[in-house]
This record gives sequence, structure tokens and C-alpha cells, in this order.
Amino acid sequence: MKPQSDFPSRLRLLIKELGTSQKRLSLITGVPEASLSRYVAGTVIPTSTVVIKIAETTGVDIGWLLGFGSDEEIERTN
Repeated sequence: MKPQSDFPSRLRLLIKELGTSQKRLSLITGVPEASLSRYVAGTVIPTSTVVIKIAETTGVDIGWLLGFGSDEEIERTN
């Protein structure tokens, strides 16, 4: 399985674990809500800039967000 195919499920998990919504994540990250919706659905693959912005803003490891590492828990940055 290609790591980018894990991005939608990792993004959904992140949103759930943060106890937030796509709309709130959009406000926090500056990524348009419509774009986040497409990323969650897996119909659009985000640019590296967007992935970095989401990871940095939420404090998660970029590799984890892209599908590397454990599916069991979110990997946080230090």
C-alpha cells in the first residue's frame, strides 16, 4: 500500500483524536474547508506544503500523517 493512500484515514483519525471538526481544523491550519473535505474523502492528494502545515499546526509527525509508522496511535513531534 502506498503511504499517500493512508493520508485520508490518518487525517480522519487526527480530526477525531483532536476532538474537532473539519471546519475547526480549517480555521486552525488555514487550509480551506472544501480542500480538507476532499483530502478526508481521498479524492485529492494535498501538496507537501499543505501536509507540512497540517502536521506543524497539530503537532503530529509528518511521516505518520503520510502513512508511515503505527496505525494504533498518533505520533507526535517533540
